[in-house]
Amino acid sequence: MDAALRRKDEKRLRELMAAEFTLQIWDASRAPQPLALWLDTLKNRLNKIEFKYSGLNARVFGDVAVVYSRFWWKGTLDGKPFTDSGFLADVWVKRNGKWQVVARRSPLSNRFRMFLSLARNKSGGS
Repeated sequence: MDAALRRKDEKRLRELMAAEFTLQIWDASRAPQPLALWLDTLKNRLNKIEFKYSGLNARVFGDVAVVYSRFWWKGTLDGKPFTDSGFLADVWVKRNGKWQVVARRSPLSNRFRMFLSLARNKSGGS
């Protein structure tokens, strides 16, 4: 997924990410971001992306899996440079023999606080 992210490969990302995918901060203090907003931000606002996963740990429960990982990334958001790191929990579901991520949870760092605020303001959300 990280290679498709760096290439901004929407076709591949849509294969890996379910239509109902949401990104939500860990404490759920803000509404989840849907796939469309996530992809729009990636395509139109993020640039010079470098992304690395580490410490991957997957637990499979039949057709559902939870993947925990640490991440590090940097790039520019609306032309402003950022660097961020933290941990993720992804929920994957196997459908018709293919795995797709349906949900991602991540802590809210100061950089991501800015990202969510900007995304919310652009979409008119609260």
